[in-house]
Amino acid sequence: MAPTIPLWWVDPAMDPEALASYFRVLARAEQDLQRDPKRWLPLWKYSIPPSFRDREWDFSRFHEASTSCTSGFLWPSTTS
Repeated sequence: MAPTIPLWWVDPAMDPEALASYFRVLARAEQDLQRDPKRWLPLWKYSIPPSFRDREWDFSRFHEASTSCTSGFLWPSTTS
């Protein structure tokens, strides 16, 4: 299965340092997922909607689903 790559839209007024920190955390999490995905698969239980929590889930059959891609960001120009 090919990974999905999310598209990010960020308000131009967003603090660039806060945004950079957020994406650094995502990059570290992505590295952990790639290094040892089985360790993190049980956390899928927190993504199960309440209406499906009464079912048994075999998380060993899940995968990391999407991949974070933080390269190639286009930052808004501060000049007119």
